Amino acid sequence: MTAEIKRVIEAIVQIPHDFHTLKNKSKITLLKESGYYDFYEQITVDEIVEILKEKPHIIPEWLQWSEDQRCTPTTYFTKGEEWCFIGHIPYDKDFKEINTKDVFFACASFVKLQVEQTRK
Repeated sequence: MTAEIKRVIEAIVQIPHDFHTLKNKSKITLLKESGYYDFYEQITVDEIVEILKEKPHIIPEWLQWSEDQRCTPTTYFTKGEEWCFIGHIPYDKDFKEINTKDVFFACASFVKLQVEQTRK
């Protein structure tokens, strides 16, 4: 992963925190400012996993981000004691649900889905 890609991923995983802390920027603005639009094709879930492992305190913020969503259609991220799930509301037969014990993979997958939904 290049230094520039790492910087972009570090910015996108901070979106929920920045959104709630700054209170004056939309998620679209935060995503644009991250540089994601220039690198979205190069950023992978595995690279996001790497950054989340360095910053595990960010995962609860993405769980809360998921809980706070009030529009559909959208993806969601939920976590139990020993499982994580990524689904779609409303149900979409073409959406590949994710059910895993790996919280880093689940969160990274959700991050990528969310930023792609925002980008489009």
